[in-house]
Amino acid sequence: DDAKAFAWISKAAAQNLPAAQNYLAALYAEGRGTQKDEAKALELYQKAAAQHYPDAQYNLATLYAAGKGVEKDPKKAVKLLRRAASRGLPDAQYALGIMYAAGFGVNKNEEQAAHWYFAAAQKGHPQAQNKLGVLLMEGRGAQKDEIKAANWFKRAAEQGYTPAEYNLARLYETGRGVPENREIAQALYRRSAAHGNPKAEKRLKAMPKTPAGGAVFNKKR
Repeated sequence: DDAKAFAWISKAAAQNLPAAQNYLAALYAEGRGTQKDEAKALELYQKAAAQHYPDAQYNLATLYAAGKGVEKDPKKAVKLLRRAASRGLPDAQYALGIMYAAGFGVNKNEEQAAHWYFAAAQKGHPQAQNKLGVLLMEGRGAQKDEIKAANWFKRAAEQGYTPAEYNLARLYETGRGVPENREIAQALYRRSAAHGNPKAEKRLKAMPKTPAGGAVFNKKR
């Protein structure tokens, strides 16, 4: 249970092991197995990040980006994300892409956003795959390529990522990047709607009815 995990991880963290410090910080941040203590969580994230532990660098970056337990500092968040992203952490690569796309803590640069989305997408990060697909569809930050966009949407949709299911359905409905196929489009809209996407529900109501199900790729397990 959490209390036992807290006791065991505390001993490991006391030995200055960054993975343990990072895990213990999360327990303090969430109040699992111990009383919630954001200051202690921050201290542990900082210790682990100072040892170049990418997960801690990412977690610390999220605190600075949101101003949670620390003074809000987007530039410091970007600096930490770069360190974690350069060590190959997909969540950090995706988050850095978001920062570049929004111009938050860094000058807006959609080419850099696409670069970091691609880095995370290659590692199977569904949100990054979807974001990269959007940029490729619109020709922002990368050369427009609807076929590549469809492939990235498909890879994210295969993981059950609802926005990608919707985006891929739109492509099958309109025949952009993939052969037009209304049955597949409706099957994907149904899946996205079942995952709580109201836009997919709206599209389903607007389309002519086809048999339920539709020939659609299987979700990877």
